[in-house]
Amino acid sequence: MVQSEWPQLIANVREQMDKGTPVEDPAVAELARRWKELMELSSGGDTDIIKAAERFHAANPDNAIQNDVDGQLYSYMGKAVAHLT
Repeated sequence: MVQSEWPQLIANVREQMDKGTPVEDPAVAELARRWKELMELSSGGDTDIIKAAERFHAANPDNAIQNDVDGQLYSYMGKAVAHLT
């Protein structure tokens, strides 16, 4: 069930990113909240898995490993998630 939500969420994030929507925008904040929830659900709450994904995207910014998540999109969401706290 969680996996089926990723493609639409990623498409919505990319749309906002491509429009140049600031990460502080409420629409992006809502996407960031869901992104964070899905990351936690997908990883079973294992922060080591989440950190490994972050390291992968930092080291391989142009490698879309799945679902069109590239370094630019991952960075955009990272900044948006950071604004949630």
